[in-house]
Amino acid sequence: MIGGSGRSGTTVLARVFASHPSIATIPEVRLLTDPDGLLDFLSGYESWSPYVMDFRLKRLDRFLRDLRRRGSFHRALSSLNRRQPWLRTEVPYSSFDVARQCPDFQQLGRKLVEELTVCSFAGEHAAMRFGSRKVVRVAVAERQEAEAAVSRFLHRVAASAASHQRRTHFLEKNTWTFLHFELVRRLVPGARMVHIVRHPCDVVASFTKQPWMPSDPMQAALVLRMLMGRWRAARAAVPESSVLEVSLERVCADPRRSLGRICDWWGIPMSDSILSVDLTRSNAGRWRRDIPGPVHGRLEAELAREIEEFEAVHSG
Repeated sequence: MIGGSGRSGTTVLARVFASHPSIATIPEVRLLTDPDGLLDFLSGYESWSPYVMDFRLKRLDRFLRDLRRRGSFHRALSSLNRRQPWLRTEVPYSSFDVARQCPDFQQLGRKLVEELTVCSFAGEHAAMRFGSRKVVRVAVAERQEAEAAVSRFLHRVAASAASHQRRTHFLEKNTWTFLHFELVRRLVPGARMVHIVRHPCDVVASFTKQPWMPSDPMQAALVLRMLMGRWRAARAAVPESSVLEVSLERVCADPRRSLGRICDWWGIPMSDSILSVDLTRSNAGRWRRDIPGPVHGRLEAELAREIEEFEAVHSG
């Protein structure tokens, strides 16, 4: 696994290892962490009732169907969305072509929903949305049983992708999976994660350019602090041997040594193919250009703990 705060190098590191002859991947579809995804579904067991789980099971089913559809209609909407950026025309997740790397994904998603469903019947309740089919699904009552079904699904997806791509290992890269790594290890025992970090001020500078983060640097710094606070709690709950922390700056400065270290830790052979990805544009120090000078001191003070932790990883 690869995890990080976002804008910290997770995507570039995943691209590097996608070129490794032993590693299979699928698009970053955020199966685990997105709203209506697998972890969201499991969180419903905190307030279990037949109606709550009917709602969550239907949303999970819709989420998985959104991931697996990739027809000409959805490609046309994606094209329109690119030409008219002010208008959100794109069907959720239609830009992800999961079936290309995991042809069995549709059947595996259906099988998961079937395993999570005890029974279904014609009926309705007050929480049902207008226009929805009058069908109620009863989900399994025990979280342990639901986790076992989700675990089987994840293993099947990994095995299917690896078999199709003729690889021996499967790499999962979803930016915020690291926030729930303790649960992920329950679902996938033995999972090992590379946590890639970057100078926190550079992360903030990059955050401010993203549509899914605040454009104000101090607000973006607050979000980063919250993310890293949750990561500290998650990190403390898993074995030390299950996480390897590396810095993006170190990977870019000395890729052979840094990537070789990751290969050794994952137990896969080093391959020169992973050195073909261009790592020269890390934008190190961009925050001093992109963030107004008067904010620099406040930003460094706000992120003092995160900067100290980054420097410990970077120099380690």
